[in-house]
Amino acid sequence: MFKTKTFLKHAAACVMAFAVAGQAAAGTPSVFPRQTANRVVEEAGGFSYVPPTGWRVEATNLSEFKVLFGRSDGSGFTPNVNFNVSQSDAALDEFKALAIQELEAGISGFALLSESTLVTERGNDVVKLVCNSTLQRRSLRQIFYLVDFGPRKLVVTYTRLRNSQQQNDAAVEAMIKTIESLDDTSASAGKYHVEAGGGFAYVPPEGWQLKDEPGADFKVLAVRRAGDAAESAVAFFTTNDIPALDADFRRSYRTELPNRLRGFRGDLRNIRAVRDEGFTTEQGYPGAKFVLDATYSGVRAQIILYLVDIGSTTVAALYMRPRTGSLEDDQAIEAMINTLAPAEAIEGTTDAKGTGTRRHYERSGNFSYDLPEGWSLKQPDELPASVNAEFAALFGPASGNITPNVLFFEDTLSGTFSDYLEAAVQSIRDNGGRNVSSPEKLRTDAGLEYARILATRMDGGQRLQQAYYIFPERKRVIFAIYTRLAQGRQSQLDETVETVMQSFRFGR
Repeated sequence: MFKTKTFLKHAAACVMAFAVAGQAAAGTPSVFPRQTANRVVEEAGGFSYVPPTGWRVEATNLSEFKVLFGRSDGSGFTPNVNFNVSQSDAALDEFKALAIQELEAGISGFALLSESTLVTERGNDVVKLVCNSTLQRRSLRQIFYLVDFGPRKLVVTYTRLRNSQQQNDAAVEAMIKTIESLDDTSASAGKYHVEAGGGFAYVPPEGWQLKDEPGADFKVLAVRRAGDAAESAVAFFTTNDIPALDADFRRSYRTELPNRLRGFRGDLRNIRAVRDEGFTTEQGYPGAKFVLDATYSGVRAQIILYLVDIGSTTVAALYMRPRTGSLEDDQAIEAMINTLAPAEAIEGTTDAKGTGTRRHYERSGNFSYDLPEGWSLKQPDELPASVNAEFAALFGPASGNITPNVLFFEDTLSGTFSDYLEAAVQSIRDNGGRNVSSPEKLRTDAGLEYARILATRMDGGQRLQQAYYIFPERKRVIFAIYTRLAQGRQSQLDETVETVMQSFRFGR
């Protein structure tokens, strides 16, 4: 029969955990160059960025571009971030010197505390200036980020109280690293190399050569930089026997990895695991990254193994470079990993409407569905613990103060499907659901019977719309809960979600 506790625990979590726009971004950050969820695009300024989780993005009469506002802490001062664009062909160091002169002349109580540099995830150089200032008798800390876009510079000003609110610093700096120029060309716009025999494809980094190596199943990427004692190379493999790429898998695989690598390449020595982390690619596929130290051909080396589950298979990319190698090559390889996709998607697989499709496969749940364009995937370890997520979640474009989302869960089916649905309706009503519809039985594109139940719910003074999609398979069901604002433009996403559910099937 229907398990009230299991089902409604997740239904409530969908509301509580995602009622604030962007909150789902908390958790393990992506290690990859580009985040697409909630990206703010300033067409007039020629730049875009991903705002910090939970911050408001507002247009004001005082700024040409939107302003970011942090959470209020009761102090009477709200941390904020402003953006300005300056047309300047000056080198970044020269621009920095001019900026400091202007700040000293124009800001009350200005004192420069430190200078440093960083690089955005797209490779743009940034100068960071940490300063003190005063405004209306308040002692402020201001951090200026000068982002080099070549013939123009983006000046980002982050302001907070001098002796508090520093808990926001890391989130703002993470946002700075997501900044992109709209003039930049994405790696995914390049030409894909398709490994039809392996079922995967990717965009090779510029300047790297594709070559055949004895014993390799697929093309190897290689480059030799001036001054390096050995070439840098990336070898590819595929496997179908790896479970979900979660924290438990990474922990166990990390101990096995040195021996596995020795078996792959006999000249690897002194292998030592350094760190590992999970991520989600820009294409929406879950992955794991393992960083190791080693020597090969007598040269000290950095070894990075990427594993990416593209649904049809898991692709392994083994990247080896001398320790003296270029950090720019590291960024180029991560950008390349970000483009990994199933070969059939690149070779022109289309749906009934003639548009390209990408399929997501949940290995641990053995089900799959088409990924909607413009939506992002978050893995279970990237979601709040309160959700108790078993599978990846879908997040749509944010609007208002909620990010529309779809979460998937598994439950047991010990009676008939009709009995399960009847109990589901009653449980939703008993736990705060309003206007609960009768179950509507439907069929997917592949002919699988499923049911849809609609309901509304009040949370924090907001009226939310929830749709429950329930897919039976022998002694279990997979159910999806789609949550959005009941009023407003988010209803436009309903058709997209319905299409996702129509594409659902057990297996790949």
